[in-house]
Amino acid sequence: MATATKLPGLDAAQDLLGFSLDEVARSVQVEYSTLYRWRKGKTPGPVYKDRLKHLDELANYLVQALGKTEARSWLDLPSFVFSGRTPREMLLEGRTEMVLGSVVTAERILRSLANNDSAEANSSLASTAALSLIESDLKVLVARMQTPESEEAVDRMFEAQPRVRIQ
Repeated sequence: MATATKLPGLDAAQDLLGFSLDEVARSVQVEYSTLYRWRKGKTPGPVYKDRLKHLDELANYLVQALGKTEARSWLDLPSFVFSGRTPREMLLEGRTEMVLGSVVTAERILRSLANNDSAEANSSLASTAALSLIESDLKVLVARMQTPESEEAVDRMFEAQPRVRIQ
């Protein structure tokens, strides 16, 4: 008899983001029965381990930045970054890497800009990045903090289709 296995991405998505098992299965792009087998001890293949790892990273990152309640709310808010779609919709299509990459990129942009202003702003950068995504005003926020020359680069960046690859 197989013992129940704790799977980081699955557990984080359920515990931290409030996902149902069906939503976790859709996010990882497997059938519900496959998740059940993994829970009973069968080992996911490398591709699925990576998907679970990314889901775990995203859940933990969002909860750390926003808190559990805000992270769950953020999932259902349309976002400029996702062309008006919600992060939940993106996740349910298996685009965890894109959502994670967007949040991490927002934090890095803000960290870079904050480093130019003051070192003490770094403590709340994760929260600021996540909140800017919630409010769908990252482009405006970045543009206000940039020089006129770099505003053109920001516009070009947001006009391009997002391409995120996390390894």
